[in-house]
Amino acid sequence: MTGCLHICAPPVESFFIRRGTCPDCKKASFFLGRTYEWYGANQTCLRCGREWADCEWMPLPFMRGARKKNIRHAKELWRKHHPKTTTTAEEAEP
Repeated sequence: MTGCLHICAPPVESFFIRRGTCPDCKKASFFLGRTYEWYGANQTCLRCGREWADCEWMPLPFMRGARKKNIRHAKELWRKHHPKTTTTAEEAEP
């Protein structure tokens, strides 16, 4: 039997960074987020690696280093879509 599998996922509309208190680690942290057309925002705490989708905690996979992987993935997505937002100290000098 042959068949086709279609996965429909909307493209990311925008990326954002916000600062707030993480409900999981209870510390001030930065959150990297993505917004989608039909769904709420997905956010990742850059301190503890916990992810939220549409204001609900996402389950962590049962594997070693899952939180570090979430943090690394969020940073990679940000760098991929915002390559010129990182500046060095020399570039920031007037």
